[in-house]
Amino acid sequence: MSLDAKVAYTFLLNRFQLSRRNGWVNDFGEVFVIFPRRELVRELRVCEQRVTVAFRALKELNLIWEKRPGRRTSLSPPRALRRP
Repeated sequence: MSLDAKVAYTFLLNRFQLSRRNGWVNDFGEVFVIFPRRELVRELRVCEQRVTVAFRALKELNLIWEKRPGRRTSLSPPRALRRP
């Protein structure tokens, strides 16, 4: 796993813990994390392509599951992530 993927996963786990504390859990016990890729780009200070590659690696390792909304408007929620 690349260093970018490891650091991205650390940020996602931190957000996961915050979401769980705030009760963002559905009926199946899945905790939802909202973390737009562009926000992660700013946090990591890397290009969007590197974040996309990191997300792809995390998905391939089944560390995250990603649900993308349909056509995104400025009011629609960003990507939702959860830990399997």
